[in-house]
Amino acid sequence: MYDLYSAKIRLAGKLENEVWKHDLTAPEIHVLRHIHGADAVLEITDSGKKVKRSEDQERSRLAKFYRNGPEKAGEKLIASIFGVAGALPTTVPNVSFKEVEEFDEDKDEIVEEKIERTPISAPKPADSTESLLT
Repeated sequence: MYDLYSAKIRLAGKLENEVWKHDLTAPEIHVLRHIHGADAVLEITDSGKKVKRSEDQERSRLAKFYRNGPEKAGEKLIASIFGVAGALPTTVPNVSFKEVEEFDEDKDEIVEEKIERTPISAPKPADSTESLLT
């Protein structure tokens, strides 16, 4: 059984090309990080849903969906990330369930109120003759 997530994906790691994907499994997040870059999968949130698949079914699904080229290319990609056999991750660590509320205008105001700007003053010029004597 796999937890399902939503995440923002930066295609090829580019800031100008972001898309949201939903109902991602933990192995799929690893595949996306492999394809687009380790830091290209952002704002991962647990959707609160689960899907029941065997590891073989998940490997097959990912190989079919993320193949680029010949039929066996997907299988090679998945094997290069997870190995030929073995357990796939079922969860993404350090991700908690998040309510659908994505933007809260009140939080903007609170963040701005907490910012304290300390004026930076220029250092006072030293008396040149006094600094030469010491």
